[in-house]
Amino acid sequence: MKRLFTGFMLIISSWILLSGCTISDPSATKDNAPVAQEEKKVSEKSIYISSVVDSRKFQKKADDRSVQVIADDEKDIDRVIGLKRNTLGMAIGTIHLHENKSVTGITKEALIKGFKNSGYKFVDKKGISPDTVIAEVKVVKFWTWHTPGVWDIDINAEIEAVITLKNQSAENKIQIKGSGKTKKNIGTEEAYHDAIALARDALLKDLKKKLH
Repeated sequence: MKRLFTGFMLIISSWILLSGCTISDPSATKDNAPVAQEEKKVSEKSIYISSVVDSRKFQKKADDRSVQVIADDEKDIDRVIGLKRNTLGMAIGTIHLHENKSVTGITKEALIKGFKNSGYKFVDKKGISPDTVIAEVKVVKFWTWHTPGVWDIDINAEIEAVITLKNQSAENKIQIKGSGKTKKNIGTEEAYHDAIALARDALLKDLKKKLH
């Protein structure tokens, strides 16, 4: 009986040792050798904006406040964003961007941010590779105006651009738009700038939508 018990304990001990080896290191056996996981390389798309051109078409006068109008003697066209009007709708001046700001400059800054948010890496001319997407931008509308109301006035703004995207294998053209509106008691310069900022944010949302 004692010999039988001793033999039984030896069998149990052997089973525990074998089981322990398997449990503590499941990859130790030849058939279950550890496999090195292959690193996934994420290819980041790069983009270079080669040009941003103010291609807006202006009229000399218009009753429709949303139409882009410019004076014949205006010299700083890239800063013009609207027309000041009195309560009768008559033009009394021009709305400009702040000093050192321009329509093309603001558009480029916004698009760089928009492309980055869509997964692109923005590069300068030296960073261009064969796979880099080249973007050519034409700003066709960048305008703000107000619509009179009973108690408040609506400050509106619209930005529109046409972007040509091309690389070695393809060329694509997209048109993006953004509009903004804010209500104010008085149409101050800052109110118009606020509306432009809202339109710019909407433009970037449309860019992301068109790229995906």
